[in-house]
Amino acid sequence: MLRRRPPHRPEHGNRDPRGYARRLRDGSVQNALAQVSLKGAPFTAVMTTNVTRFMMDLGEVLLGRDPDDVARACRRANHTWPAIVGFAIGCSLGAAGEAAFELWSLAV
Repeated sequence: MLRRRPPHRPEHGNRDPRGYARRLRDGSVQNALAQVSLKGAPFTAVMTTNVTRFMMDLGEVLLGRDPDDVARACRRANHTWPAIVGFAIGCSLGAAGEAAFELWSLAV
């Protein structure tokens, strides 16, 4: 005998596992498409990871003892810094636009 699932009840909040799985899948697809389209480019969706990796690589370049590790860290850092600088510039322009034009800046 098949049993029906109970209906989603709002009092449980937004904990519908199917909705969570859908959001997780959509985010994964977006990240995968960016990586496939921009081969070799640093992740664009995870700036915290980019900054952390960049700082670890910078430490390796400055303090590392193994020349191979230093070379790899230097290559990664050279690949990642443009994304970090671009993110910072974009945030600055967004903040300046919001300060000057308030919510109208979102129309740009």
